[in-house]
Amino acid sequence: MVSVSVGVSKRPGYTTSVNFYQVGSHLGLVDLPGYGFNAPASLKHVVEPYLSLQRAKSKLLCLLIDSLTGFDDTDLEVVDILNLLRLPYALVLTKCDLSDQTSTLKNVLKCVDVISRSTTEGRAERFPFMVSSITGDGIDLLKVFIYASTVSNFDAFETDLN
Repeated sequence: MVSVSVGVSKRPGYTTSVNFYQVGSHLGLVDLPGYGFNAPASLKHVVEPYLSLQRAKSKLLCLLIDSLTGFDDTDLEVVDILNLLRLPYALVLTKCDLSDQTSTLKNVLKCVDVISRSTTEGRAERFPFMVSSITGDGIDLLKVFIYASTVSNFDAFETDLN
């Protein structure tokens, strides 16, 4: 099984530089800063140029939505950018172990609404993923989905997983 070590923090805005991760021989991940807590006034001027340049290489983007706070204007702005660029993406609700059932349902329904409005112009996955980094819930499914979505050679996929 492929293992990647990534720095995390309880402090919002932890990512302050572009971080590149190589997972196995066929998958690279990029963690972009300036989104969420430390987002600049106009995220569009920061993220859109990077995504435009990487468009041909991008197989899947995962937009992480904090299930405690739900969607905000910045999240919706990123969804608009992804749709405009016609990039494939999945919505991922994080911290699902900390969110009460009512908030979780509200956020899932908002994700489904955003996805349903996005699929005519964008390439969103049909349903959001729900994960917890504390309990590990949903993480394995998300890992397999990401890997299967990004690797066209499934023999290499099996080799990297073993």
